[in-house]
Amino acid sequence: MKKNSLIIGVLLGLAFVSIVFGFFSPYYLTHLKFFKEFLNTGQIGDTIGGLINPFIALAGVIVTFLAFYMQVRANSIQIDQFNKTQLQQTEALKEQLFLKLVDNLNNRIVNLSLSSKDEEGVLHTYDSFHAVDWLINNLSMKMTQECVSLGRHFLAKYPELVPIHLYSRIIDLNPGVTYYSEIENPNELREAILQIENYNDRWEYIKEYVGSTDNKDAKINRVLQSIGSLLFYKTPFEERQGAYENAYQSIFDKAGSFLDSYMRNLAYILEQVALNSNNSFFTDYMKSNLSTQEFVLILYYCTSSKSTEGFRELIRRFKLLEEVQLLRGKFVDVPLLEEMTNEIDFILTRKDFRFQ
Repeated sequence: MKKNSLIIGVLLGLAFVSIVFGFFSPYYLTHLKFFKEFLNTGQIGDTIGGLINPFIALAGVIVTFLAFYMQVRANSIQIDQFNKTQLQQTEALKEQLFLKLVDNLNNRIVNLSLSSKDEEGVLHTYDSFHAVDWLINNLSMKMTQECVSLGRHFLAKYPELVPIHLYSRIIDLNPGVTYYSEIENPNELREAILQIENYNDRWEYIKEYVGSTDNKDAKINRVLQSIGSLLFYKTPFEERQGAYENAYQSIFDKAGSFLDSYMRNLAYILEQVALNSNNSFFTDYMKSNLSTQEFVLILYYCTSSKSTEGFRELIRRFKLLEEVQLLRGKFVDVPLLEEMTNEIDFILTRKDFRFQ
């Protein structure tokens, strides 16, 4: 702006000097001794015209250029203002689109309706957020079942990590021990398992104490569930990712169309937010419109093979799962805040996410 003002000032000054000098040029150029060649003049009109015209013409050129320059500047200002207006309109349209997308996401929950029969064959219908609660309860129950299988696996692979009181419960329950029945001390049982080096041989050995995988004994299954729960966050994720996968698949079988459309809609919203420079406003607004139950569904989706690395990165980038810690009771063994935070961080940041 200062540069433009300087240019305009200089041009106006030159034009003014040219005009003023043009009026006085006949006198100076015909009377000063320095310009002797002008002492013998022709007709006075020709002399004055011939002397003044070049300066007037120069001033005219300068003024004409100045007018052209001002017009160019005016056009540039109009273009800038037009672009600014267009940008504001585009931002307003983006905001309107975003609000409609979030509203559409909320409506998917509000309009959700699920039906299921209980063990007695009675049909129950769940609507809106009650349906989401029902899905989360199904996740919780499925993870409890998965912990039974994990408990058997952990007992065979990590017997040294299993608390001694759980070995005592196994011996006390004695679900059908045959040729290993001479072991009555929990420490002896743990040492006996540790002495077996091969995982498969350990598996066969503990079958005599906890039964086969199709065992229906509720008491021994509760012991296995306790083992699976206690060691859940103390073992490599690859060994328990299958539990997450099976849990999410169990609710996908019940509400696959809803979950698929919901997650696709959420992914599109996050992609649009990522393209906007003011994404903090959009993410804060979106998080304020999502229920804690939805955060749980999103986390379980991220643990499944149906999610993508790009989706998980967007979830991590916009810190969308911070609120999920409020529902720790819906996860295995009610994890500590630090355990839950580490679990979420691992799920969202691992690049070579392999599903087994």
